[in-house]
Amino acid sequence: MKKKRLETILSQFPQKHVLVLGDFFLDEYLLLDSTLSEPSLETGLDAFQVVERYISPGGAGTVAANLRALGAEVAVLGITGDDGHGLELRRELSRCGADISNLLTVPQCVTPTYTKPILREPDGTSRELNRLDIKNRRAIPADVPCKLAARLWDYVATVDAIVVGDQITEAVGGAVNGKIRASLEEIGRTERRVLVDSRARGNRFRNVMLKLNVAEAMAATGARSLDAAGEQLWRQTGKPAFITLGADGIRIFTATGATSVAGVPVPPPTDPVGAGDSTMAGIALALCCGASPAEAAEIGNYAAAITVQKIGCTGTASVPEIRQIFAATPKK
Repeated sequence: MKKKRLETILSQFPQKHVLVLGDFFLDEYLLLDSTLSEPSLETGLDAFQVVERYISPGGAGTVAANLRALGAEVAVLGITGDDGHGLELRRELSRCGADISNLLTVPQCVTPTYTKPILREPDGTSRELNRLDIKNRRAIPADVPCKLAARLWDYVATVDAIVVGDQITEAVGGAVNGKIRASLEEIGRTERRVLVDSRARGNRFRNVMLKLNVAEAMAATGARSLDAAGEQLWRQTGKPAFITLGADGIRIFTATGATSVAGVPVPPPTDPVGAGDSTMAGIALALCCGASPAEAAEIGNYAAAITVQKIGCTGTASVPEIRQIFAATPKK
């Protein structure tokens, strides 16, 4: 992509309005200082001492935060529990500028939360300990999917794209169920752009664009090769399928065949947390601005290359950062 073309696309980002639908998490980081650890009187085990705590939106919330960092207007549609983590998640989404008026509070559910303890050693190095996961393992009340579907349809005429984060892998507890998938399939028959990222149910979507990583694509299709998986996903949806390959970039499958878009070289150390979500945000916004699938994938790769360099946090990528990494990346 030439610089002028990139600027044409990036300049339109603030004019776009995107709905993010799906499973919203809270990402919580706890910085532990090993020099302050003390034995518990009750158990004798080390009691780690938290010296810093920071939080950010996770799951579909990371996509929303990235879209906002890129300048788009963003609304979110999903659920949280009536709990402290839900309150913090709502606050963080509001703080980044997302419209949370349709983020429903459901007292029967808990807010999914990933807690990531990071232990700082006496020599100043740090290492991440086992993550602590809170997931909503309770069935969502029967009336909630109907409310979500109704509000989804309210947005169809007013947004440039609908981005879906289907993050919950369990059979119950997620916001993206059969009723929502049916609505998305119907919306996908119109000219509205619908992009879906699904951890475990990529094979259940129709008439939408899919963005899956290679493991998700292989699991969704049962195919034995990347190209067979991508071809199957394209035929299933009738829309472009983007399969992310980490540092190797993105493979795109459309009616005209398969195309590879190379990844952006990034020196170590790197942190992959949130890279797929920033890729999704870049692809979605670029498509809204008239980019081809290959151009959108290139911008998604730039966004991911930025966020993987933000260590120990759920990072975002901004337009100035994309301009900077574009200028620094060797062109073929």
